[in-house]
Amino acid sequence: MKFTNIKIGPRLIAAFSLVLFMLVIVAVLSVTRMSAIQQSMVAITKGNDVESALASAMRLSVDDRLIALRNIVLLQEPGQMQTQIERMRHQAADYDAAEKKLRETFAIYGIQDEERAILEQTRRHATAAQPIMEKIQALGLANNNAEGTRILMKDLREVQLQWQTSLAALINSEKRQNEEATAQADTTYELARNLTMGISVLAIVAGLGVAWLITR
Repeated sequence: MKFTNIKIGPRLIAAFSLVLFMLVIVAVLSVTRMSAIQQSMVAITKGNDVESALASAMRLSVDDRLIALRNIVLLQEPGQMQTQIERMRHQAADYDAAEKKLRETFAIYGIQDEERAILEQTRRHATAAQPIMEKIQALGLANNNAEGTRILMKDLREVQLQWQTSLAALINSEKRQNEEATAQADTTYELARNLTMGISVLAIVAGLGVAWLITR
């Protein structure tokens, strides 16, 4: 049966059904693509950005503690040394708080194998550095500056570099993931835009075609 032989009512139903079907496709496509973009934005803003900031805070804490430890070795006045000891305690507490928050963030937004390995390396380096730092601090308080300086420059230096390198690797990992997530969001947007425009044009053409057939 030819389309022109069908009554006007069924023709209108068929025409509107076709247009509505294409609109549903556009709506579903828009929602799914927007959801994918939102996931990328959440990963960037609530995951990677926060993780990078926390890793940076941990690295700054390490740097500040090492400066304070060096000052303890160089200073002679007990009161001044005590100030540096308190400074180290404060930074150690900040480090622990940042590490706890970092692990919580990983638990919520996921952790990659690379991140897990770097995080465990960081924990091992921190554990290895702690007794050395305590020994240097004790030597400084005892005014055994020569031995404290030797251990600071030799024993602690190697562990310090490994510790800081691990934290830097974690920061770089988060930055790289941000770049990948941003690129993925851009690709998703371009694909959704092109498909939506294409289907919309097709819907318009189809609507015009059906309208022409209805009026024949």
